Amino acid sequence: MHEPEPRTVLVVGGSGYFGRLLVEDLLRRTAHRIILTGRTMTSAEEARTHLAGKCGEQAARIETAACSLESTNTVASLVRQCDAAVCAAGPFQGLPLTLLDACLEIRRPYLDLCDDRGFSRRVCARLSERRDETVPPVATAWSAVSALTCALARIASAGWVRLDRVRTFIAPGNRQPRRRGTVESLLHSLGRPLAVPCAGGEREEHGWARPRDFAFPAPVGVRRCRLVDSTDHDFIPRWLAAPSAEFRVGAELRLFNAGAALIGALRARRLIPDPARFTRLFLAAMSVLGGFGSEAGAVGVEAAGADDLGQARRATASIVASRAAPMIVVMPVTFMIQRWLRDPEAARPEGLLRHDDWIDRAALESQCAARGFLLHFDAGAREDARP
Repeated sequence: MHEPEPRTVLVVGGSGYFGRLLVEDLLRRTAHRIILTGRTMTSAEEARTHLAGKCGEQAARIETAACSLESTNTVASLVRQCDAAVCAAGPFQGLPLTLLDACLEIRRPYLDLCDDRGFSRRVCARLSERRDETVPPVATAWSAVSALTCALARIASAGWVRLDRVRTFIAPGNRQPRRRGTVESLLHSLGRPLAVPCAGGEREEHGWARPRDFAFPAPVGVRRCRLVDSTDHDFIPRWLAAPSAEFRVGAELRLFNAGAALIGALRARRLIPDPARFTRLFLAAMSVLGGFGSEAGAVGVEAAGADDLGQARRATASIVASRAAPMIVVMPVTFMIQRWLRDPEAARPEGLLRHDDWIDRAALESQCAARGFLLHFDAGAREDARP
């Protein structure tokens, strides 16, 4: 079979933690050229050096550039040089939409690793403004959340006639590096008010409240997770018609979980200032704690609903990595880029991509197996459905 010519992928924020992981995954699984950008040329070159140490000669396909998302002209110039663009620059709170706007104008597929509900809402609003125009495909929140969580929930509930509730859980390994953007995103969530979808509409909660356990397969095991706002709170009701959606995160170290929950509770009651003011202190503390725990991590969902016989059903699904768990986050982007750039028809203009039907179970199994991830489904037991 004739292999398609290598194409070019722009990764804005490629010098950051998840940006580097994405570029590494693209180098290992595609033949495409990569334009890797950082806030400065120095940061971009440092990222390329790092990737050369991991990927060897494959890193010769990387071109570096400095890019600020505040610079409309720079962003547009880079987009013209690529066949698909990814925003991996975080934290996403307050990030401008210049990359999306350039992709819409120049007709290039757009993806982002957004984990912020506000940012994804702005992406959707921008597309709504252009609903009468032909636009390229746009995939926002295209990482473990919400691309994998929605897909896992759909596959786990296949054949059901009703989906009542989806709870999603993230279990990061403690030995994963914590960069400034990751820490800022975490601190932003502590004690932050959030609206959680429920059967009656929405209920008000705050970040790192309402602990709940989820049993991941080994080596992660049972993890206590707490509520955090996420794009799942918008996309699960939108795509899966589940009136109730809850998203939780649980750190590997119980001490960290308890500390975050305490800070969240104090912040929610306005007894302490915004934790984001202490980013440097948290970075130092997490660096010390980073020597404990493991590299294992996971994403899981718990779905509840009813089958065609009117019986209540409950099912769980998980993706578990015994090492290099953050690679789970970038897997959906690599998959879509492979699909779009292998078959131009697959990237035909179509606007916002759904998070639930972009991959089937067989393809997900293949993607997980290629990376050494465990994909686990548990259909659970049937119970009499309640009215």
